Amino acid sequence: MNKTIIFASIGAVALLGVLFVLQNTPTDSETPKSAIENAQVASEAVLFISPHTNETVSVVFGDGSAKFSNDTYKDVLVPQAEAASGSRYVNEELGLMLWNKGAELVVYEDDIVIFEGQTEDSMGNPNPGAIDVLASALQANSWVWKETRMTDGTVIKPKEVESFTLTFDGKGNVIGQTDCNGFGGNYTVTDDVLAMGPFMMTMMYCDGSQEMEFQAMLDEPVTFMFTDAGELVLTLPQSSGSVIFTPVL
Repeated sequence: MNKTIIFASIGAVALLGVLFVLQNTPTDSETPKSAIENAQVASEAVLFISPHTNETVSVVFGDGSAKFSNDTYKDVLVPQAEAASGSRYVNEELGLMLWNKGAELVVYEDDIVIFEGQTEDSMGNPNPGAIDVLASALQANSWVWKETRMTDGTVIKPKEVESFTLTFDGKGNVIGQTDCNGFGGNYTVTDDVLAMGPFMMTMMYCDGSQEMEFQAMLDEPVTFMFTDAGELVLTLPQSSGSVIFTPVL
């Protein structure tokens, strides 16, 4: 009699176990949630301020994604992507990319810088180590002008590929070449700001040259950074556009 009760109990437990497994097994009709849907976004926003325009943006950093807000976008979800340094977030549908490293944030829209700033409590307190790395990377290669992307959507490309170059020697001297003349001058790096000139230049005349257009991009101090692909990006004053250079390997 006791054995019958024991076997019956074991059978009941086994049956309950089978039912539990069946109830918790996904069916073919269930659609797995995307990484965006599964992203757990934190509740506290971080405010970034542009030292150039005083524009502000806010970012809520979460697990695998970030929520971005500015004058145009409100709580846009931007999934995290691979990055060689810092943290990178990309929303391919909107063409948005956020690059964050420490207290700094750069925002791109369709590969054009639309914001560059840092947290309020870090303003005026740059990281010397990070600045040294930037300055060293600047002089590690010669640079060839690839294109300039303006915020109004205009894209300027050199007519003669690889004709426009910059080389920094690490001692405050920069030399360059246009599609017509060679030039040279001084440069300084302060935080992430690059200032070049005044320049001395040879005086050849070349019909149809883009020399003056190129020189105008270098006349005023610009902020600079490096992309994951190793390109040098100069952000023009007032964030009006980005001048992109590729390294000479």
